Amino acid sequence: MFSSLSERLKLLVPVFWRPDSRSLESTYRYLKIDERISTSGQPTVEQFESIKAENFDVVINLSPSSAISAIKDEATILKSLGLDYVHIPVDFDNPSAVAFEHFALEMNNRAEQRIWIHCAANLRVSAFLYRYRVSVLGWTESNAALDLERVWSPSSVWSRFQGR
Repeated sequence: MFSSLSERLKLLVPVFWRPDSRSLESTYRYLKIDERISTSGQPTVEQFESIKAENFDVVINLSPSSAISAIKDEATILKSLGLDYVHIPVDFDNPSAVAFEHFALEMNNRAEQRIWIHCAANLRVSAFLYRYRVSVLGWTESNAALDLERVWSPSSVWSRFQGR
């Protein structure tokens, strides 16, 4: 689906142009999954403060530190806010089974916690959450795809990663 760097960059433009807002809903590509889990593209520092204020316990970041939208010292910022931080860098062009296993382990170990999961544009996250629901939680593909398709319709490497 995203064969060139320029196509990927177009997804990130709103990260740099959105108004500075603390609200969770203004977070780039925000999606509330349920009362326990929310997902998005890269939040701002102010939005991380709101994430903490909304009683989330942990932030899981699937974006590489080299991502254009990455926040320098994200781990330090979140620690200062009292949020747990898990960084699982996922190469957009080569999502790995090892990264997914780490993600599934974190999701299972934090089953009672409120979790905010983000990457640069909520693409990695939605694909990982789809695979987790199908392969770990036993959801049907059609039910798992409902939230995925609210964000994007993966093709090529991401469809293979999801087992679709």
